Amino acid sequence: MSQLGISIGRISDATFLKLKEADIKRMHHNLETSENFYPNMCSTHSYKERVDTIKRAKKFGVEICSGGLLV
Repeated sequence: MSQLGISIGRISDATFLKLKEADIKRMHHNLETSENFYPNMCSTHSYKERVDTIKRAKKFGVEICSGGLLV
């Protein structure tokens, strides 16, 4: 059995359903930094939107692969 995964940004519930139908099992989705510093790194979407995407992925049974860089 294959384990299909993706690396994707913000997506809708409808897209999550399509991914499940395509047998996607895992999703890469990093938060990159703390919530306070996030606006310095990203201006296209909020930290809350990233967290909401992770929560919706879990709701649809998609596993999250998330990491960070420490220096």
